Amino acid sequence: MNVPLGWLLTFFDGEAGANGLSDRLSQGVAADGRDELDLEAAKAAKLVELLDGLGLSVERVFELPPAPDGVIVAEVVSVSPVEGSDHLLLAEVETGSGRVQVVTGAPNTEVGMRTALAQPGAVLPAVGLTVTTRELAGAQSRGVLCSPR
Repeated sequence: MNVPLGWLLTFFDGEAGANGLSDRLSQGVAADGRDELDLEAAKAAKLVELLDGLGLSVERVFELPPAPDGVIVAEVVSVSPVEGSDHLLLAEVETGSGRVQVVTGAPNTEVGMRTALAQPGAVLPAVGLTVTTRELAGAQSRGVLCSPR
């Protein structure tokens, strides 16, 4: 099971909350000219040691890469079939600064879900795509709904 550190920290409250735990993990971790990434790795190693001491085995620790520029979280507010297509859907999504429509082929798209939206101009390095506004099956799409890949 993957456990985000932010979720794990919700189990610590008050002084021992996120800041308190971070302070505890920093104890005994000297800067010694290390950059911030080295310090975070040292804190993660200390957290693994603490969890192992509680009998909670940690198989591995990894950092998720940040989302590419232009990729945001959007909420699907409506979904309808694209006329003339047997598999495309037209989703209206709320971006936080307005609503846009996106054509998608993802059959699991449903109202209320939150998903990654690559806005026009975003570069998706995993698939080598620069997102543009385009027409698909006669419907205007102003972005791409992204899968976890």
